[in-house]
Amino acid sequence: MKQKIIKTATHLMAKAAMNYAKNKLQHAGLMQLAKHKEEVWNVGDLVIQNKTLAIVVDEKTIATIAAQEGKWQFMNSYCPYLHEVGYNGDCGLKTQATSRSNGAENQFLVESLIRQLESPTRNTYGCPPPEYYIPAFDFCSSLGAGWYLPAFDELWNMFSNPLVAAAWRKYASLQSGKDYTNRELQIWSSTDNGHPTSENDVNYTEALALTVSAEGKLSEHSKIKSQPAMIIAFFKLESV
Repeated sequence: MKQKIIKTATHLMAKAAMNYAKNKLQHAGLMQLAKHKEEVWNVGDLVIQNKTLAIVVDEKTIATIAAQEGKWQFMNSYCPYLHEVGYNGDCGLKTQATSRSNGAENQFLVESLIRQLESPTRNTYGCPPPEYYIPAFDFCSSLGAGWYLPAFDELWNMFSNPLVAAAWRKYASLQSGKDYTNRELQIWSSTDNGHPTSENDVNYTEALALTVSAEGKLSEHSKIKSQPAMIIAFFKLESV
């Protein structure tokens, strides 16, 4: 039995190594295929911006082909009964990031709010301060200056263009090794939606997510912020 377990573990490690190597080769191939700043960029093209692979959405906007899975926002807080810091959902955090068309503004508002809420001191009871996390926004800012989580209408406009939608699915599949070509996508926008389906529950707030069916049909969903969805970053070319 022990020998069988060792063989299985060895097989899984070898398979993981092969997949890693395959993804590295695919990424290298895409980097060679992508257009650089010196070339003419057209809608649907694969391009490189600050070492990041992206798709041209329109004449002013590009979007990453890398799609991370994560939460919009969540919080860890101290539990006096367990005497430890633990997960506490989004704890009803509502922001002013309500624009449906300006994701860069939403990104700025959310990041500013989180900085204001961060506290280095314990409360009056001696408990550690809560810890706030914004994974969807952090993914975008980690790519460098100018990248942001798109507002809902920006996402809608991107995936309503069949050329751009097909190009994104194709290149995202090649880079990640996952098949995005024939699957439903649910993608976070930066548009805060408050308490639309849980008015009496102050512990949860929601943000808008775009759902794209396998056939390309678009729909709007209000989703609890502490639930996971896909994350795609946008960049305005005029900000270069």
